[in-house]
Amino acid sequence: MPDIRKLSFLSFFLSGFSALSYQVLWKRYLSLALGSTVYAISSVIAVFMVGLGIGSVLFGRFCDRRRRPFLIYFFLQVSIGVTTILIPVFHPMILKAVSSLHSWIFMLLIISPFLLLPSILMGGTFPVLSRALEPVSKERGVVPGGLYFINTAGGVSGALITGFFLIKYLGMNLTYAMTVLVSFISGMIIIPFIRNEIGVRDYGGIEKIGGLLIPFAAFLTGFSGIGLEVLWNRVLGIYLPNTTYTFSTILVLYLIGLSTGSYIYYKRLKKFNPLSVAGLTLTFISVFILISLLLLPHLPDIVLKVPFVKSPELRYILPAIIISIFLFLPATVLMGITFPLFLKVYISEKRPGESTGMLYLFNTIGSTIGPLFAGFFLIKSIGTYRSIVLLGVIYLIIGSLFFLRDRKKLIFPIIVFLLMGALYIRRPPMILPPSIKRAKNRKDRVLFYREFPSGTVVVVEDMNTGIRACYVDNSVVVGTAYDALKAVKLLGNLPLLFNQKPEDVLVIGFGTGITTSSIALHRSVKSIDCVEIARGLDTASVLFLRYNRGVISDRRVNYIVNDGRNYLLQTEKTYDVITCDPTHPALGSGSLYTMEFYSLVRSRLKRGGIFAEYFPLHKLGKREFLTMLRTFRRAFPYTLIWIGGAHGVMMGSETPLLINPDSLKIRMGEEDVMDDLASIYSETIYKLGKSFFLDQDGIQKMTGDGMVNSDNHPVLEFFGFESGRLENWEINMNFLLENREDYSRIFTGEIDRDSVNLYRLASDSYYRGLIEKNRGNFKGYREWLLKALTILPHESEYHLLLSGDGG
Repeated sequence: MPDIRKLSFLSFFLSGFSALSYQVLWKRYLSLALGSTVYAISSVIAVFMVGLGIGSVLFGRFCDRRRRPFLIYFFLQVSIGVTTILIPVFHPMILKAVSSLHSWIFMLLIISPFLLLPSILMGGTFPVLSRALEPVSKERGVVPGGLYFINTAGGVSGALITGFFLIKYLGMNLTYAMTVLVSFISGMIIIPFIRNEIGVRDYGGIEKIGGLLIPFAAFLTGFSGIGLEVLWNRVLGIYLPNTTYTFSTILVLYLIGLSTGSYIYYKRLKKFNPLSVAGLTLTFISVFILISLLLLPHLPDIVLKVPFVKSPELRYILPAIIISIFLFLPATVLMGITFPLFLKVYISEKRPGESTGMLYLFNTIGSTIGPLFAGFFLIKSIGTYRSIVLLGVIYLIIGSLFFLRDRKKLIFPIIVFLLMGALYIRRPPMILPPSIKRAKNRKDRVLFYREFPSGTVVVVEDMNTGIRACYVDNSVVVGTAYDALKAVKLLGNLPLLFNQKPEDVLVIGFGTGITTSSIALHRSVKSIDCVEIARGLDTASVLFLRYNRGVISDRRVNYIVNDGRNYLLQTEKTYDVITCDPTHPALGSGSLYTMEFYSLVRSRLKRGGIFAEYFPLHKLGKREFLTMLRTFRRAFPYTLIWIGGAHGVMMGSETPLLINPDSLKIRMGEEDVMDDLASIYSETIYKLGKSFFLDQDGIQKMTGDGMVNSDNHPVLEFFGFESGRLENWEINMNFLLENREDYSRIFTGEIDRDSVNLYRLASDSYYRGLIEKNRGNFKGYREWLLKALTILPHESEYHLLLSGDGG
């Protein structure tokens, strides 16, 4: 007969693999329905954790009253596979149901049954398999500790393989199907043992110890441990790029820490006095948290001093590994020791399933409440730094409870407590993006710093140049350098110039309000709905009054805090113009660049309506760059591409984007609009042509047929690592220049072709200069600008850039 212990451990390894894979997939599926707001995501996680807790106690009690726990375990694994299929199968119906609701709480009530049922079944697997293996264990409580280790190790593999490979190469749906198959295999592995099960072993009346201390400790360690995970992720979200790979790396390292700790206890520490081990472990978790807090302000410097590596893979992954080692890895190793240790102490020889399930329930309840309390209350009330201190103190208090029988051992925890108290009392350091410190020629001062549940909002000003920049965590929302201003003003003006009479406008991504302020200058506009996912930007926008003209106070502006895609899903309102200015698709906004999103946008446009979206050229390999253009072209039959310096704008419609030059002159001639366009040297139809590059035919010729970016195949989020190459911007810009089209194609009337050609030749020289500047060749940059000025001697924009005032 096969080895019952080894195959059971293999089954539970696969169970852990599938559980983490489901979590990654569920988050992606359900964020499309609920949105990507912190409240929606946290609520989904809470429902999942509640299901685990319910399942652990229900099936823990149930299996103690049955003589065939392997059969119950088989039923659970197969049922997990069956019930999880419901989410992708009913996903279109969920989206349709959610679209009729206007509260994420009601949406959650619709989604919860689909999530709660499989999570309850998952929660039951641990106590049931622990009960099944107790008869073959040499001592009480050892098997659950081993199962905890092997399940966590499976979770490491699931997070790693799903986050880095499966979704990238197979897509969401096929990855989900494979995960369901793994659930079935996990159950089938133990089929040989179902007919040969034996009853619960009698341990000779070994006394259960610990009383209420162990469940209380399990609750608080779950509360603090997952609460700290939220806080550490907030820190890492500021210090590291917000890519899928970055946070997959962090999740894997966190799980590796827990798995390593559980292995250490299972193999090395189980023979020692469990109460002493618990006290020391919990106290030293606080010590490592204390050390990490002292290092916290210096972590960006550590990353920036890492020797330059040519490998794009290491450029994405190595900083996350280094910061994680200093920030949380030692503490998570010790955290991994605690739960199997508690199991060893608490499990009853008479009711192993129920006691395992109850302890798991207490830990899960803490793991549910902790992240909600940390994310929604602590961060906003006392900030991330002090919140980490507070949760570290909770570990210290729990550890001290295990030393009450030996008061002399309390001296060390008291010393650590005093040190933690000193850290809490002192003024906490600001946690700032590393890019603020990176540029040696900048002298930044912080004008605004505030932590919100959705992210940390920072506004800085370079005292040397007066240029301001606004950040949400690690992402730059917008800066006031000329290059950045030109891109956002083009985004605000272009679609309104091409629409005959734009009245109703939707802005996805308010940022600091500069795009919205350009839109508000057009006289025909009657309403502007602004949807912004990050809280606090409306407050920070006050620091950009020179550029946004206080547009937040405009009576036509309706400011809405929500996920942009979720808002489109819920609203029935249609618009003449929709603009979208998200972060880079590789940095968390990939769902705003998919075919499904564009289809949703089209359904909210009036006849003749126009959609315009930010078009990045950096951090995109050739595959990703062409996929982005191809997706937009396939979604909108009529498309225009504009480039304003280093950034671009994609403009699409279901009706031809052609315009009469006289009509365009009239619209550009509105006094306020002309002044706004003049600030970016685009106030005439010929100057505007400096930014024109492609129409739909040019895009089709350049990109050809191929794959598109979709919810099922999120190419732009799961990008190839070659996207990290520093020269990608110049490669993509060269490619655009080689395929650039004649500006006169978009006009229905006569236009001075000589002027068109002159501005085209001058702007080609300018963009060639930008390529040299990107390479660090500033001499070449100046030479190309001078060449542009030989073609257009009086072009003020090139004089400005040559002087250095335009960046």
